[in-house]
Amino acid sequence: MSVLIVERQDTLKTLTLNRPERGNALNAELVDALSEEIEKSGRDGTRTLVLRGAGKVFSTGFDLKEIESLSDSEVAHRVLNIERMLQAVFHAPMVTVALVRSMAFGAGADLVCCCHRRIATEDSRFCMPGLNFGILLGTRRLTQRVGVDNALGVLTDTRVFKAHEALEMGYLTAISAEESWPDHIEAAKQSGDAIAKEHVSSMFEVVIPDTRQEDMADLQASVSEPGLVDRILEYRDRMRAKSGKKSSQSQ
Repeated sequence: MSVLIVERQDTLKTLTLNRPERGNALNAELVDALSEEIEKSGRDGTRTLVLRGAGKVFSTGFDLKEIESLSDSEVAHRVLNIERMLQAVFHAPMVTVALVRSMAFGAGADLVCCCHRRIATEDSRFCMPGLNFGILLGTRRLTQRVGVDNALGVLTDTRVFKAHEALEMGYLTAISAEESWPDHIEAAKQSGDAIAKEHVSSMFEVVIPDTRQEDMADLQASVSEPGLVDRILEYRDRMRAKSGKKSSQSQ
């Protein structure tokens, strides 16, 4: 079974993250598949690119399942590959749409942030916990979307924020029930088809600051700090303990 489902209809392409058993977590295979398909979309006539998740959630972010068996350098390499993929989405020469069901955490939330149209169900939740383990991923992109004050609040508090707050701060562009998603897709497709591709590319170059080199340099420095795996595992264990405590209190 492919980790990425690719569907094409004329100039519209839909990429569905297809690891529902792992919450569509971004493992190396899925990141590589996304990178390859996004690169291909820039030269195959795609004018509108839709990203969504199979199953109950959009994406739970970086896949932590194998992390205990990886070295710091191996994890750093995977994080840098995620950043390359995110940069490709953010600077893609086409209209990009993220459709979020229920949850987008970590690198999954960063992937949503990279898209031009960011649409979620009302019950959706988001979190960007990278600073908990010292990873500077997507900081400038988030700031461009929501402004300095909101970005600082989201990143330093590393808290979960819900759909209505996300819409108010500009992280989301719309809240919509799933049955209305086809209307949003059609509107995005009409926009993508209405303007010549070279004009779309020129417009994006003007309105979207190109900070790819700076972003990669900052991320490289942050993942080069010794103890990366230990920091991520410590955060994971804290979250598991917190989740377990909440579960026991609700019983």
